[in-house]
Amino acid sequence: MPRPPRQHLMLSGRFNAPQKVNYIKAVKAELDSVWKIMTFMVQAGPGENFGDQTDEGLFMAKAMVAFVTDDYGAKTGAGYETFEEVKYAIVNKLPIIPVKMCREYPPTPTDSDGGIKGMSQNSKALPSSLVRIEDENMTNPKAVARQIAESWFQLFPDQRQASTSSGGYAAQSVPAPSVLPELKHPQEQVQRLLNESDNLLKQGDFHGAMAKSRQALEADPQSPWANYLLGLAMWQWGSRPGAIQHVLQAREGMPNSAQLHGNLAAMYGSQGNVEKAFYFYAEAARLDPNDQDFKEGLAKKKLEKQKLEEQEKLNRKLKDIARDGSAEELRGLLKAGADMAWIDCIDFNRSALSSAAMSGNAPTVQALLDARAYPDIHGFGGMAPLHHAAKNGYGHVVQILLKAGANKFLKCNGKTPLEEVLCDNYASAATKEAMQKLLR
Repeated sequence: MPRPPRQHLMLSGRFNAPQKVNYIKAVKAELDSVWKIMTFMVQAGPGENFGDQTDEGLFMAKAMVAFVTDDYGAKTGAGYETFEEVKYAIVNKLPIIPVKMCREYPPTPTDSDGGIKGMSQNSKALPSSLVRIEDENMTNPKAVARQIAESWFQLFPDQRQASTSSGGYAAQSVPAPSVLPELKHPQEQVQRLLNESDNLLKQGDFHGAMAKSRQALEADPQSPWANYLLGLAMWQWGSRPGAIQHVLQAREGMPNSAQLHGNLAAMYGSQGNVEKAFYFYAEAARLDPNDQDFKEGLAKKKLEKQKLEEQEKLNRKLKDIARDGSAEELRGLLKAGADMAWIDCIDFNRSALSSAAMSGNAPTVQALLDARAYPDIHGFGGMAPLHHAAKNGYGHVVQILLKAGANKFLKCNGKTPLEEVLCDNYASAATKEAMQKLLR
């Protein structure tokens, strides 16, 4: 029997915390339902063989998404682990699409035997030069799924047509408006290229439209219309960040185009950027007050913006209560919908659990962990809860976090929790000695 062709996108991650599992499941659901991409994620239940699923998933994979956390790729000795999945991808030359969910990249996990095989392999498979998707706080699975889909379609263009025909990829695109009849340019060559690009865009030949727009830009680097058409074509093709940049450049020469601002609003909105979508819908509605789509878009984003602001207030209150309040108050806020995974970028990228650990509030630390908070949560440039507790000498909190599975070898800003204490000139000798006993 000949080998069946590889067909799906393998989702690889450390499924050792509920927050990670739920996040990866949310990304998978978006890829499956919206983008119509065939994905594979190990989901072993009682009596099922975890290893058999992993073998099958890798055998049929065309590419692999690596959900890169601090402990990703560690050699744990379990047999079926991300270390082996990365090794398989290297040996079989599977394309890897990395999703960065950690501060240090590539991650440098310590193997279960204290070795460095995992971090060594990560440096080869996940070099810093490899373009990656970023969602360190695990807050935007829809945007991550969209970017994974873009990478998938660029790797396998034939899959784009399959997705479009099943109602997936094209449904996410911003409709390309016709270039207005008054489109004119003093240079005849540029005018011809712009018209050709516009026609190709209407016909759905996005690659051809991009080529003509680039030729027009070479002939006239200042042409706003060339940037605009190139941005629209790139968006339809799937190159989202670059598309937005070109439309923004076009905006400098077309500040009064309501349609351009409407497209920018739709682009940012599809990426989950409510603030910018709201701003550009407001501009579009100001420039064309009679356009019903702009009015509806503005009203919708205004409501979303208000909800986000209310949610942020609730999240910030949770962080404050975690630091100074009671476990009962904290549980009440969680019931009200506060997000314990929220990272406060204004307050040194701290989470509620980090704030609780930093202040030595053991009851709220335990309440958050009981609610299944991720024990190693930290934002970019911030410290994990164990680092905060250790640095401030809260041994009882350190013990609670370690019992919940916090990684004492995790490096934040280049230091483990113990190194953070030992390098602190303000930490007392007694604190350093106590932390050495707990964290060795």
